[in-house]
Amino acid sequence: MIEYRAPNAEWTKNYGLSTAALTGRYMFNGAMALDVDKLKRLDEADNVANEVIFCLNQPKTTTGNQGFGPASIGNLTMYPGDMAYQDEAETALVEFFGAADQPLYITIGAGLAADCRVEIEAVTEARTA
Repeated sequence: MIEYRAPNAEWTKNYGLSTAALTGRYMFNGAMALDVDKLKRLDEADNVANEVIFCLNQPKTTTGNQGFGPASIGNLTMYPGDMAYQDEAETALVEFFGAADQPLYITIGAGLAADCRVEIEAVTEARTA
């Protein structure tokens, strides 16, 4: 059974958004540093690196830390709104995970909502430790 998660019912009702789909052991998570009510980037995402880190922490936030933390990310797709952000975003990945422990990832340029600079989709596996 698939369980969909959204920060609140209004996200789904008004915008058709959810932040995650849980399938038991795996979670497929999408994250943007977006204030949906204002359709603006969150204040704490004041630079590309902080925006990336906010997104990488979302699997844990979405599930209330039910074993889905940053260390459980096995694969991610990073969508910079402008490829000029790619170097800063990838540097943030290295700083977040460490040079040797990064998950498999790909970077694809895309148009993003509001004034967000980065969106991240992650596939995570629940960890029991």
